[in-house]
Amino acid sequence: MDAFLLYVKNNYRALILSCIIIAFICGYDQKLLLLAVIAFNIISGYNNYKKDIDFETRLKAKGLTREDAANIQFVKEWETTRQKGVWNYAISDGGIICGAGLSVLTSIVSMFIMQKSITALFAEPADMFRFIGLNYLAGAALGITLFRFRWNVNEKRFFSLTDPLNQHFSTVKELL
Repeated sequence: MDAFLLYVKNNYRALILSCIIIAFICGYDQKLLLLAVIAFNIISGYNNYKKDIDFETRLKAKGLTREDAANIQFVKEWETTRQKGVWNYAISDGGIICGAGLSVLTSIVSMFIMQKSITALFAEPADMFRFIGLNYLAGAALGITLFRFRWNVNEKRFFSLTDPLNQHFSTVKELL
């Protein structure tokens, strides 16, 4: 019970905000559903809080911090990622995965730039498919570019974590 009260004390702002958002989404007519969602939110948040406390307890027993655990996880993941190569990383993670998310952003930006209504923008199916295709290509190109530069940043972090005396990436010019 003390752990639950500590959870509420540490997370009361998030709990209040989530209750307000849920109340706004559900409306005030569905009170039973609202109470069930709020209870589920609190219970799931408490379970995540307990997992975090258990994780920190295990880290402290090993003499590690959260940052140490994040660095260890990064090194493990980056070792497997860097074996695939820079362009595979940039195209698969940047172009395909991140590009899909960035295409939503480029779609919104292009709609504001064109200043046309949705009905005028998508008058025919060909217009709609062209709009979606061009924005996905723009998002993919942007994702590939961003992840290509991110490769250098991750390499620098990897080398500094695995070999602090390494002289790679000693200047900013080598990053770009």
